[in-house]
Amino acid sequence: MKTPETLIQEANQRLKAGRSGVTIWLQPGRTKLYLRGIFPPKPGSERTTPHQQALTLGLPANATGIKVAEGRAREIGGLLTQGKFDWANYLTPEQVVAKETVGHCVTTFEASYFSKRKRTPQTQTTWDGDYWMVYRTLPTEKVLTLDVLTAAALGTEPDTRTRQRFCMALGALARFAGLDPAPLVELRGNYGTDSTLPRELPSDEQVMEAWQNLSHAPAWVRWAYGMMAAYGVRPHELFSLDLEDFLAGSDKVRVTGDTKTGQRVILPLQKEWVTLFQLRQVAPPTRTGKTNQRCGERISEGFKYWSVPFPPYHLRHAWAVRAIRVGLESAVSARMMGHSLTVHNRSYQKWMSEQDLERAYARVVQQ
Repeated sequence: MKTPETLIQEANQRLKAGRSGVTIWLQPGRTKLYLRGIFPPKPGSERTTPHQQALTLGLPANATGIKVAEGRAREIGGLLTQGKFDWANYLTPEQVVAKETVGHCVTTFEASYFSKRKRTPQTQTTWDGDYWMVYRTLPTEKVLTLDVLTAAALGTEPDTRTRQRFCMALGALARFAGLDPAPLVELRGNYGTDSTLPRELPSDEQVMEAWQNLSHAPAWVRWAYGMMAAYGVRPHELFSLDLEDFLAGSDKVRVTGDTKTGQRVILPLQKEWVTLFQLRQVAPPTRTGKTNQRCGERISEGFKYWSVPFPPYHLRHAWAVRAIRVGLESAVSARMMGHSLTVHNRSYQKWMSEQDLERAYARVVQQ
């Protein structure tokens, strides 16, 4: 059975032979088809001459969709040749927003974003961190064009997390406004988890030493530190813990469903840390903001003020690496940490030392 990529390639060869001037395009990571060609400027565009653009079809990338797309490509190619192509026949009401300013488009996109999901601390954090952080750098009074979005992406350092985040957010805004996101996709670069530098994670001895140096810190700082060390929770999850079982004598702690990854159960890898860090003397931090991001910032600020020699997330990452070293199954530790097995393996297995590998091998051989 032929793959969609093969079917698209064959269709494009036929279109090229017929000199339609339009080809079928499947954006990487997407499931819907586009047509690409030299089209006249969209309404509201700052461009004055025809240039390569994409036209959204909304067709699925399967055999039927590709067949229909090929017919549309021939039809539109004919209109372009005759000078009769009109964007008004292909733009949806949402896409007409491209005639508006950047500020208006962002506001409209935000309304659309939250019309599809409930506005909660979790979704607000996602919007603020993944989208608004990028959109607030845009010139709000300019008309939204691909040139404006591309300039914003090019203003970031190539092959960085920032460039990747800008291209993702700007591409989403481009698609919403009916603009071709392909140039933004191509600017993403090669950033990935493999290109990040390994963190200087604290050893168990360093974790305990830093705890001892917090003897004069407020109770909430010490408790937050101990919970992150023993349970590997995210900073903002300290504000959303169900401690009913824990206070009844169990070592089990539950993260409630209003956090980043929903409800889950966590157990400590070193049970003695529950006592050492006095975790049953519960002193949770006070929530000072509505978003998960602000809650996480409060923990970071507390660590920094009281001179903890590493940021909060290092305790979480150290928990993950410790889980690998003690032989906890990856699927179990990933579930406790609240992310997928793929993310867990990609993020943490690269930090295993040669000694870690030898100890893991010895445990299996001795069984």
